Amino acid sequence: MASPGSSSKIMVQDTGGKILERLRAALRSDGDFPVRARVVTQLRALANSPNTKIDEITDLILREPSLGTRVLHLVNSAYFQRTAPILTVKQGVMQLGMRSLSDFCAGFVLMQKFVPAAQRGGVFAESVKRTIITALLSNKLASSSKTPNVAERGYLAGSFFHLGYLLLAFYFPQVYESAAKRAVGRGYSTSRSISEILGVSSWELSVTIVNALKIPDFYRDVLLLAHQPRKEREGNADLLELAEVLATAGRLAEAIVESRRKEDVEEAIEEIVEAGVFTKDRLIALVDELVAMFPSHCALIELSFLDLPPFVKNFSQVAFREPGSEVESKAAQRQAFARYITDIQMAIDGGTPLSSVICLVMEALTDGLEFERAVLMYADSESTRLTGKLASGPEVDGIDVTALEFVIDDDDETTLMQAFFSGLTQFYGDGLFLDGWPFVMIPVGSEGRVRGVVYADNIGDDSAKPLDEGIRASVLLLAELLDKSAKAWE
Repeated sequence: MASPGSSSKIMVQDTGGKILERLRAALRSDGDFPVRARVVTQLRALANSPNTKIDEITDLILREPSLGTRVLHLVNSAYFQRTAPILTVKQGVMQLGMRSLSDFCAGFVLMQKFVPAAQRGGVFAESVKRTIITALLSNKLASSSKTPNVAERGYLAGSFFHLGYLLLAFYFPQVYESAAKRAVGRGYSTSRSISEILGVSSWELSVTIVNALKIPDFYRDVLLLAHQPRKEREGNADLLELAEVLATAGRLAEAIVESRRKEDVEEAIEEIVEAGVFTKDRLIALVDELVAMFPSHCALIELSFLDLPPFVKNFSQVAFREPGSEVESKAAQRQAFARYITDIQMAIDGGTPLSSVICLVMEALTDGLEFERAVLMYADSESTRLTGKLASGPEVDGIDVTALEFVIDDDDETTLMQAFFSGLTQFYGDGLFLDGWPFVMIPVGSEGRVRGVVYADNIGDDSAKPLDEGIRASVLLLAELLDKSAKAWE
Protein backbone atom coordinates (compact mmCIF):
# COMPACT_ATOMS: atom_id res chain seq x y z
CA MET A 1 0.00 0.00 0.00
CA ALA A 2 1.33 3.44 -0.91
CA SER A 3 1.98 5.90 1.88
CA PRO A 4 2.82 9.60 1.98
CA GLY A 5 6.37 10.04 0.84
CA SER A 6 6.81 6.44 -0.27
CA SER A 7 7.87 7.65 -3.70
CA SER A 8 9.40 10.91 -2.60
CA LYS A 9 12.77 10.06 -4.14
CA ILE A 10 11.40 11.11 -7.52
CA MET A 11 13.65 13.77 -8.94
CA VAL A 12 12.11 17.16 -9.55
CA GLN A 13 13.31 16.91 -13.14
CA ASP A 14 10.78 14.12 -13.91
CA THR A 15 8.84 14.72 -17.08
CA GLY A 16 5.12 15.38 -16.93
CA GLY A 17 4.23 11.97 -18.31
CA LYS A 18 6.41 10.16 -15.81
CA ILE A 19 5.02 11.96 -12.76
CA LEU A 20 1.45 11.36 -13.89
CA GLU A 21 2.14 7.67 -14.37
CA ARG A 22 3.78 7.46 -10.95
CA LEU A 23 0.76 9.19 -9.44
CA ARG A 24 -1.59 6.70 -11.10
CA ALA A 25 0.56 3.85 -9.83
CA ALA A 26 0.45 5.23 -6.29
CA LEU A 27 -3.34 5.35 -6.43
CA ARG A 28 -3.52 1.81 -7.82
CA SER A 29 -1.36 0.46 -5.02
CA ASP A 30 -3.33 2.41 -2.42
CA GLY A 31 -6.74 0.78 -2.39
CA ASP A 32 -7.99 3.05 0.38
CA PHE A 33 -8.37 6.42 -1.30
CA PRO A 34 -10.06 5.17 -4.50
CA VAL A 35 -12.60 3.38 -2.28
CA ARG A 36 -13.22 6.62 -0.39
CA ALA A 37 -13.79 8.52 -3.63
CA ARG A 38 -16.31 5.91 -4.78
CA VAL A 39 -18.17 6.15 -1.46
CA VAL A 40 -18.42 9.92 -1.87
CA THR A 41 -19.75 9.78 -5.42
CA GLN A 42 -22.19 6.98 -4.51
CA LEU A 43 -23.51 9.04 -1.61
CA ARG A 44 -23.95 12.07 -3.84
CA ALA A 45 -25.74 10.04 -6.51
CA LEU A 46 -28.11 8.55 -3.94
CA ALA A 47 -28.73 11.92 -2.29
CA ASN A 48 -29.63 13.53 -5.60
CA SER A 49 -32.01 10.77 -6.70
CA PRO A 50 -35.71 11.28 -5.84
CA ASN A 51 -36.14 7.49 -5.78
CA THR A 52 -33.54 6.79 -3.12
CA LYS A 53 -34.75 5.04 0.01
CA ILE A 54 -33.41 5.93 3.45
CA ASP A 55 -32.17 2.36 3.91
CA GLU A 56 -29.90 2.63 0.85
CA ILE A 57 -28.12 5.67 2.28
CA THR A 58 -27.94 4.06 5.71
CA ASP A 59 -26.39 0.86 4.38
CA LEU A 60 -23.74 2.78 2.46
CA ILE A 61 -22.79 4.83 5.54
CA LEU A 62 -22.57 1.76 7.74
CA ARG A 63 -20.12 0.14 5.32
CA GLU A 64 -17.67 3.03 5.79
CA PRO A 65 -15.74 2.71 9.09
CA SER A 66 -16.28 5.59 11.55
CA LEU A 67 -18.64 7.49 9.24
CA GLY A 68 -21.75 6.26 11.03
CA THR A 69 -20.31 7.39 14.35
CA ARG A 70 -19.58 10.86 12.97
CA VAL A 71 -23.10 11.18 11.55
CA LEU A 72 -24.59 10.33 14.95
CA HIS A 73 -22.26 12.77 16.69
CA LEU A 74 -23.22 15.57 14.32
CA VAL A 75 -26.97 15.02 14.44
CA ASN A 76 -26.95 14.83 18.24
CA SER A 77 -25.15 18.16 18.57
CA ALA A 78 -27.04 21.22 19.77
CA TYR A 79 -26.86 22.69 16.28
CA PHE A 80 -29.58 20.33 15.06
CA GLN A 81 -31.91 21.09 17.98
CA ARG A 82 -32.79 17.51 18.84
CA THR A 83 -35.85 16.88 21.03
CA ALA A 84 -34.54 13.40 21.93
CA PRO A 85 -31.25 11.59 21.28
CA ILE A 86 -30.79 10.14 17.78
CA LEU A 87 -29.73 6.55 18.35
CA THR A 88 -29.48 5.05 14.85
CA VAL A 89 -27.82 6.07 11.61
CA LYS A 90 -31.19 5.78 9.85
CA GLN A 91 -32.66 8.39 12.19
CA GLY A 92 -29.57 10.49 11.62
CA VAL A 93 -30.03 10.40 7.85
CA MET A 94 -33.63 11.54 8.26
CA GLN A 95 -32.59 14.34 10.59
CA LEU A 96 -29.72 15.67 8.48
CA GLY A 97 -31.42 15.54 5.09
CA MET A 98 -29.92 14.23 1.88
CA ARG A 99 -27.98 17.27 0.72
CA SER A 100 -26.48 18.17 4.10
CA LEU A 101 -25.57 14.54 4.63
CA SER A 102 -23.74 14.14 1.34
CA ASP A 103 -21.78 17.38 1.85
CA PHE A 104 -20.71 16.38 5.35
CA CYS A 105 -19.80 12.85 4.32
CA ALA A 106 -17.86 14.05 1.28
CA GLY A 107 -15.65 16.26 3.42
CA PHE A 108 -15.16 13.70 6.14
CA VAL A 109 -14.56 10.65 3.96
CA LEU A 110 -12.12 12.36 1.60
CA MET A 111 -10.19 14.37 4.18
CA GLN A 112 -10.00 11.75 6.94
CA LYS A 113 -7.18 9.95 5.17
CA PHE A 114 -5.05 13.08 5.29
CA VAL A 115 -5.48 13.97 8.97
CA PRO A 116 -2.28 12.31 10.31
CA ALA A 117 -0.08 13.83 7.59
CA ALA A 118 -1.74 17.25 7.90
CA GLN A 119 -1.14 17.27 11.66
CA ARG A 120 2.57 17.46 10.96
CA GLY A 121 2.03 20.85 9.33
CA GLY A 122 4.11 22.19 6.46
CA VAL A 123 3.13 22.45 2.82
CA PHE A 124 0.89 19.40 2.96
CA ALA A 125 -1.30 20.95 5.67
CA GLU A 126 -1.50 24.07 3.50
CA SER A 127 -2.61 21.95 0.56
CA VAL A 128 -5.35 20.34 2.67
CA LYS A 129 -6.44 23.78 3.80
CA ARG A 130 -6.61 24.98 0.21
CA THR A 131 -8.80 22.02 -0.76
CA ILE A 132 -11.22 22.65 2.12
CA ILE A 133 -11.43 26.39 1.42
CA THR A 134 -12.13 25.75 -2.27
CA ALA A 135 -14.92 23.32 -1.39
CA LEU A 136 -16.53 25.74 1.09
CA LEU A 137 -16.33 28.74 -1.25
CA SER A 138 -17.58 26.69 -4.19
CA ASN A 139 -20.50 25.37 -2.16
CA LYS A 140 -21.44 28.87 -1.01
CA LEU A 141 -21.32 30.35 -4.52
CA ALA A 142 -23.14 27.41 -6.10
CA SER A 143 -25.89 27.32 -3.48
CA SER A 144 -27.38 30.55 -4.83
CA SER A 145 -27.82 29.03 -8.30
CA LYS A 146 -31.34 28.33 -9.53
CA THR A 147 -30.07 25.26 -11.37
CA PRO A 148 -30.16 22.09 -9.22
CA ASN A 149 -27.22 20.50 -11.07
CA VAL A 150 -25.11 23.47 -10.02
CA ALA A 151 -26.48 24.19 -6.55
CA GLU A 152 -26.20 20.59 -5.39
CA ARG A 153 -22.72 19.89 -6.74
CA GLY A 154 -20.72 22.88 -5.58
CA TYR A 155 -19.14 21.28 -2.52
CA LEU A 156 -18.09 18.02 -4.12
CA ALA A 157 -16.80 19.73 -7.27
CA GLY A 158 -14.84 22.11 -5.07
CA SER A 159 -13.36 19.16 -3.18
CA PHE A 160 -12.11 17.69 -6.47
CA PHE A 161 -10.73 20.96 -7.88
CA HIS A 162 -7.35 20.82 -6.11
CA LEU A 163 -7.36 17.08 -5.51
CA GLY A 164 -4.54 16.50 -8.00
CA TYR A 165 -2.21 18.86 -6.14
CA LEU A 166 -3.28 17.43 -2.79
CA LEU A 167 -2.48 13.86 -3.82
CA LEU A 168 0.79 14.96 -5.38
CA ALA A 169 1.74 16.52 -2.04
CA PHE A 170 0.60 13.39 -0.19
CA TYR A 171 2.41 10.74 -2.24
CA PHE A 172 5.41 12.80 -3.39
CA PRO A 173 6.05 15.45 -0.71
CA GLN A 174 9.60 16.28 -1.85
CA VAL A 175 8.37 17.16 -5.31
CA TYR A 176 5.62 19.36 -3.94
CA GLU A 177 7.84 21.02 -1.33
CA SER A 178 10.48 21.84 -3.96
CA ALA A 179 7.84 23.43 -6.15
CA ALA A 180 6.40 25.38 -3.19
CA LYS A 181 9.81 26.76 -2.18
CA ARG A 182 10.52 27.74 -5.79
CA ALA A 183 7.14 29.52 -5.94
CA VAL A 184 7.90 31.55 -2.81
CA GLY A 185 11.29 32.54 -4.17
CA ARG A 186 9.83 33.68 -7.49
CA GLY A 187 6.71 35.29 -6.11
CA TYR A 188 4.03 33.26 -7.82
CA SER A 189 1.71 30.32 -7.13
CA THR A 190 2.71 26.75 -6.31
CA SER A 191 0.43 25.58 -9.12
CA ARG A 192 2.44 27.54 -11.66
CA SER A 193 5.70 26.29 -10.18
CA ILE A 194 4.55 22.66 -10.46
CA SER A 195 3.51 23.20 -14.08
CA GLU A 196 6.88 24.72 -14.95
CA ILE A 197 8.99 22.10 -13.16
CA LEU A 198 7.07 19.00 -14.17
CA GLY A 199 5.58 20.13 -17.45
CA VAL A 200 2.10 19.21 -16.18
CA SER A 201 -0.80 21.63 -16.47
CA SER A 202 -3.38 21.95 -13.74
CA TRP A 203 -6.09 20.35 -15.88
CA GLU A 204 -3.84 17.39 -16.78
CA LEU A 205 -3.19 16.73 -13.11
CA SER A 206 -6.88 17.01 -12.22
CA VAL A 207 -8.07 14.79 -15.06
CA THR A 208 -5.45 12.16 -14.26
CA ILE A 209 -6.81 11.89 -10.72
CA VAL A 210 -10.47 12.00 -11.76
CA ASN A 211 -9.96 9.24 -14.31
CA ALA A 212 -7.90 7.10 -11.93
CA LEU A 213 -10.58 7.36 -9.25
CA LYS A 214 -13.42 6.74 -11.72
CA ILE A 215 -15.21 9.90 -10.65
CA PRO A 216 -18.40 10.57 -12.71
CA ASP A 217 -17.96 12.22 -16.09
CA PHE A 218 -19.83 15.35 -15.04
CA TYR A 219 -17.09 16.29 -12.58
CA ARG A 220 -14.34 15.48 -15.07
CA ASP A 221 -15.97 17.75 -17.66
CA VAL A 222 -16.53 20.62 -15.27
CA LEU A 223 -12.95 20.40 -13.94
CA LEU A 224 -11.63 20.55 -17.48
CA LEU A 225 -13.64 23.70 -18.14
CA ALA A 226 -12.76 25.34 -14.84
CA HIS A 227 -9.03 25.01 -15.54
CA GLN A 228 -9.38 26.55 -19.00
CA PRO A 229 -9.23 30.30 -19.71
CA ARG A 230 -12.74 31.71 -19.47
CA LYS A 231 -12.95 32.72 -23.13
CA GLU A 232 -12.09 29.21 -24.29
CA ARG A 233 -14.80 27.37 -22.35
CA GLU A 234 -17.54 25.62 -24.28
CA GLY A 235 -20.30 23.38 -22.97
CA ASN A 236 -23.86 23.33 -21.70
CA ALA A 237 -25.12 25.98 -19.32
CA ASP A 238 -24.85 23.80 -16.19
CA LEU A 239 -21.23 22.94 -16.85
CA LEU A 240 -20.27 26.51 -17.68
CA GLU A 241 -21.96 27.94 -14.58
CA LEU A 242 -20.32 25.46 -12.22
CA ALA A 243 -16.96 25.88 -13.97
CA GLU A 244 -17.16 29.63 -13.29
CA VAL A 245 -17.94 28.92 -9.65
CA LEU A 246 -14.99 26.51 -9.37
CA ALA A 247 -12.54 28.84 -11.06
CA THR A 248 -13.59 31.68 -8.75
CA ALA A 249 -13.40 29.55 -5.61
CA GLY A 250 -10.05 28.10 -6.68
CA ARG A 251 -8.52 31.51 -7.38
CA LEU A 252 -9.67 32.90 -4.05
CA ALA A 253 -8.49 29.82 -2.15
CA GLU A 254 -5.09 30.06 -3.80
CA ALA A 255 -4.74 33.73 -2.80
CA ILE A 256 -5.89 33.07 0.77
CA VAL A 257 -3.56 30.12 1.41
CA GLU A 258 -0.45 31.04 -0.56
CA SER A 259 -0.32 34.82 -0.12
CA ARG A 260 1.08 36.57 2.91
CA ARG A 261 -0.68 39.90 2.45
CA LYS A 262 -4.26 41.10 2.23
CA GLU A 263 -3.30 42.95 -0.96
CA ASP A 264 -2.90 39.63 -2.78
CA VAL A 265 -6.46 38.63 -1.91
CA GLU A 266 -7.69 42.07 -2.94
CA GLU A 267 -5.91 41.63 -6.28
CA ALA A 268 -7.54 38.21 -6.77
CA ILE A 269 -10.96 39.76 -6.10
CA GLU A 270 -10.31 42.52 -8.61
CA GLU A 271 -9.34 39.94 -11.25
CA ILE A 272 -12.52 37.97 -10.66
CA VAL A 273 -14.72 41.08 -10.74
CA GLU A 274 -13.33 41.99 -14.17
CA ALA A 275 -14.97 38.83 -15.56
CA GLY A 276 -18.34 40.40 -14.75
CA VAL A 277 -19.95 37.39 -13.05
CA PHE A 278 -19.56 38.14 -9.34
CA THR A 279 -19.63 41.57 -7.75
CA LYS A 280 -16.97 42.92 -5.43
CA ASP A 281 -19.40 43.08 -2.51
CA ARG A 282 -20.39 39.45 -3.05
CA LEU A 283 -16.76 38.30 -3.02
CA ILE A 284 -15.86 40.35 0.04
CA ALA A 285 -18.88 38.90 1.84
CA LEU A 286 -17.77 35.44 0.72
CA VAL A 287 -14.38 35.85 2.40
CA ASP A 288 -16.12 37.10 5.53
CA GLU A 289 -18.44 34.08 5.52
CA LEU A 290 -15.44 31.79 5.15
CA VAL A 291 -14.06 33.08 8.45
CA ALA A 292 -17.19 31.81 10.21
CA MET A 293 -17.54 28.58 8.18
CA PHE A 294 -13.97 27.32 8.21
CA PRO A 295 -13.37 26.52 11.92
CA SER A 296 -16.72 24.80 12.45
CA HIS A 297 -16.37 22.74 9.26
CA CYS A 298 -12.81 21.69 10.12
CA ALA A 299 -13.96 20.64 13.57
CA LEU A 300 -16.62 18.38 12.05
CA ILE A 301 -14.11 16.58 9.84
CA GLU A 302 -11.47 16.32 12.59
CA LEU A 303 -9.14 18.97 11.18
CA SER A 304 -9.67 21.65 13.83
CA PHE A 305 -5.90 22.28 14.04
CA LEU A 306 -6.04 24.07 10.67
CA ASP A 307 -6.42 27.84 10.79
CA LEU A 308 -6.85 30.75 8.41
CA PRO A 309 -4.12 33.39 8.06
CA PRO A 310 -4.56 36.33 10.49
CA PHE A 311 -5.01 38.89 7.72
CA VAL A 312 -7.93 36.86 6.33
CA LYS A 313 -9.67 36.86 9.71
CA ASN A 314 -9.48 40.65 9.70
CA PHE A 315 -9.99 41.03 5.96
CA SER A 316 -13.32 42.83 6.10
CA GLN A 317 -11.86 45.51 8.35
CA VAL A 318 -9.15 46.54 5.90
CA ALA A 319 -10.28 45.79 2.37
CA PHE A 320 -12.56 47.69 -0.01
CA ARG A 321 -14.67 49.29 2.70
CA GLU A 322 -16.73 52.41 2.17
CA PRO A 323 -16.90 54.01 5.64
CA GLY A 324 -20.37 53.71 7.12
CA SER A 325 -21.67 51.45 4.34
CA GLU A 326 -24.02 48.53 4.95
CA VAL A 327 -21.35 46.17 3.60
CA GLU A 328 -18.85 47.53 6.11
CA SER A 329 -21.33 47.17 8.97
CA LYS A 330 -22.30 43.57 8.16
CA ALA A 331 -18.71 42.54 7.57
CA ALA A 332 -17.59 44.03 10.87
CA GLN A 333 -20.41 42.19 12.62
CA ARG A 334 -19.38 38.85 11.08
CA GLN A 335 -15.77 39.41 12.03
CA ALA A 336 -16.62 40.34 15.60
CA PHE A 337 -18.77 37.25 15.97
CA ALA A 338 -16.07 35.00 14.48
CA ARG A 339 -13.58 36.30 17.05
CA TYR A 340 -15.99 35.51 19.86
CA ILE A 341 -16.45 31.96 18.56
CA THR A 342 -12.69 31.48 18.58
CA ASP A 343 -12.42 32.93 22.10
CA ILE A 344 -15.25 30.74 23.41
CA GLN A 345 -13.81 27.58 21.88
CA MET A 346 -10.37 28.35 23.34
CA ALA A 347 -11.94 29.04 26.74
CA ILE A 348 -13.76 25.69 26.71
CA ASP A 349 -10.66 23.82 25.57
CA GLY A 350 -8.67 25.51 28.34
CA GLY A 351 -11.09 24.47 31.06
CA THR A 352 -12.49 27.95 31.72
CA PRO A 353 -15.37 27.85 34.26
CA LEU A 354 -18.92 27.76 32.88
CA SER A 355 -19.71 31.18 34.40
CA SER A 356 -16.97 32.80 32.31
CA VAL A 357 -18.11 31.01 29.15
CA ILE A 358 -21.66 32.28 29.77
CA CYS A 359 -20.30 35.83 29.95
CA LEU A 360 -18.50 35.36 26.64
CA VAL A 361 -21.68 34.01 25.03
CA MET A 362 -23.63 37.04 26.26
CA GLU A 363 -20.97 39.35 24.85
CA ALA A 364 -21.11 37.48 21.54
CA LEU A 365 -24.88 38.06 21.45
CA THR A 366 -24.68 41.80 22.17
CA ASP A 367 -21.38 42.72 20.49
CA GLY A 368 -21.07 40.06 17.80
CA LEU A 369 -24.73 39.66 16.79
CA GLU A 370 -25.80 43.14 17.97
CA PHE A 371 -28.68 42.21 20.23
CA GLU A 372 -29.57 45.20 22.40
CA ARG A 373 -30.14 43.30 25.65
CA ALA A 374 -28.90 40.03 27.12
CA VAL A 375 -29.99 38.58 30.47
CA LEU A 376 -28.89 35.47 32.33
CA MET A 377 -31.64 33.65 34.23
CA TYR A 378 -30.26 30.97 36.57
CA ALA A 379 -31.95 28.29 38.65
CA ASP A 380 -31.58 28.11 42.41
CA SER A 381 -30.02 25.07 44.08
CA GLU A 382 -33.38 23.30 44.36
CA SER A 383 -34.50 24.19 40.82
CA THR A 384 -37.64 25.92 42.05
CA ARG A 385 -37.02 29.39 40.64
CA LEU A 386 -35.23 31.12 37.78
CA THR A 387 -33.71 34.41 38.91
CA GLY A 388 -31.99 37.17 37.00
CA LYS A 389 -28.24 37.16 37.62
CA LEU A 390 -26.58 39.28 34.96
CA ALA A 391 -27.52 41.75 32.21
CA SER A 392 -25.44 43.24 29.40
CA GLY A 393 -25.93 45.26 26.24
CA PRO A 394 -26.47 48.89 25.22
CA GLU A 395 -30.16 48.99 26.28
CA VAL A 396 -30.12 47.41 29.74
CA ASP A 397 -30.23 50.67 31.67
CA GLY A 398 -33.30 50.75 33.86
CA ILE A 399 -33.59 46.96 34.09
CA ASP A 400 -33.38 45.62 37.65
CA VAL A 401 -32.12 42.18 36.74
CA THR A 402 -32.37 40.85 40.29
CA ALA A 403 -36.10 41.59 40.27
CA LEU A 404 -36.63 39.09 37.46
CA GLU A 405 -37.87 35.88 39.03
CA PHE A 406 -39.98 33.03 37.68
CA VAL A 407 -41.29 29.90 39.35
CA ILE A 408 -40.03 26.75 37.61
CA ASP A 409 -43.19 24.85 36.68
CA ASP A 410 -43.41 22.17 33.98
CA ASP A 411 -47.11 23.04 33.53
CA ASP A 412 -46.14 26.61 32.64
CA GLU A 413 -46.37 27.02 28.84
CA THR A 414 -44.33 30.21 28.58
CA THR A 415 -41.42 30.22 26.17
CA LEU A 416 -38.97 30.59 29.05
CA MET A 417 -40.21 27.34 30.61
CA GLN A 418 -40.16 25.61 27.21
CA ALA A 419 -36.49 26.53 26.85
CA PHE A 420 -35.74 25.37 30.41
CA PHE A 421 -37.49 22.00 30.25
CA SER A 422 -36.76 21.06 26.62
CA GLY A 423 -33.14 22.18 26.51
CA LEU A 424 -33.84 23.70 23.08
CA THR A 425 -33.12 27.21 21.85
CA GLN A 426 -36.30 29.24 21.34
CA PHE A 427 -36.86 31.95 18.73
CA TYR A 428 -40.63 32.46 18.84
CA GLY A 429 -43.27 32.93 21.54
CA ASP A 430 -43.31 35.37 24.43
CA GLY A 431 -40.12 37.13 25.49
CA LEU A 432 -39.10 38.31 28.94
CA PHE A 433 -40.12 41.88 28.12
CA LEU A 434 -43.21 43.19 26.34
CA ASP A 435 -41.08 45.33 24.01
CA GLY A 436 -38.60 42.54 23.22
CA TRP A 437 -38.68 41.31 19.61
CA PRO A 438 -37.04 39.48 17.98
CA PHE A 439 -35.55 37.43 20.79
CA VAL A 440 -33.67 34.20 21.54
CA MET A 441 -33.55 31.96 24.60
CA ILE A 442 -30.55 29.63 24.90
CA PRO A 443 -30.62 26.95 27.62
CA VAL A 444 -27.53 26.50 29.74
CA GLY A 445 -27.29 22.71 29.55
CA SER A 446 -29.30 20.08 27.70
CA GLU A 447 -32.67 18.51 28.45
CA GLY A 448 -32.95 17.28 32.02
CA ARG A 449 -29.78 19.10 33.06
CA VAL A 450 -30.61 22.74 32.28
CA ARG A 451 -29.19 25.17 34.85
CA GLY A 452 -30.44 28.42 33.39
CA VAL A 453 -31.38 30.34 30.27
CA VAL A 454 -29.50 33.07 28.40
CA TYR A 455 -32.00 35.53 26.93
CA ALA A 456 -31.28 38.20 24.30
CA ASP A 457 -33.54 40.56 22.37
CA ASN A 458 -33.91 43.83 20.54
CA ILE A 459 -36.37 46.53 21.50
CA GLY A 460 -39.19 46.36 18.97
CA ASP A 461 -42.75 45.26 18.29
CA ASP A 462 -44.44 42.66 16.10
CA SER A 463 -43.74 44.73 12.99
CA ALA A 464 -39.97 44.16 13.36
CA LYS A 465 -38.46 41.56 11.07
CA PRO A 466 -37.69 38.11 12.54
CA LEU A 467 -34.08 36.95 12.74
CA ASP A 468 -32.64 35.85 9.41
CA GLU A 469 -31.19 32.37 8.85
CA GLY A 470 -27.62 33.57 9.29
CA ILE A 471 -28.28 35.02 12.75
CA ARG A 472 -30.28 31.94 13.78
CA ALA A 473 -27.43 29.66 12.69
CA SER A 474 -24.97 31.81 14.66
CA VAL A 475 -27.17 31.59 17.75
CA LEU A 476 -27.37 27.81 17.41
CA LEU A 477 -23.58 27.65 17.19
CA LEU A 478 -23.40 29.57 20.48
CA ALA A 479 -25.94 27.13 21.93
CA GLU A 480 -23.76 24.18 20.97
CA LEU A 481 -20.68 25.73 22.56
CA LEU A 482 -22.60 26.61 25.72
CA ASP A 483 -23.93 23.05 25.89
CA LYS A 484 -20.38 21.73 25.49
CA SER A 485 -19.14 23.87 28.36
CA ALA A 486 -22.09 22.89 30.57
CA LYS A 487 -21.39 19.19 30.00
CA ALA A 488 -17.72 19.67 30.87
CA TRP A 489 -18.70 21.11 34.28
CA GLU A 490 -21.43 18.61 35.19
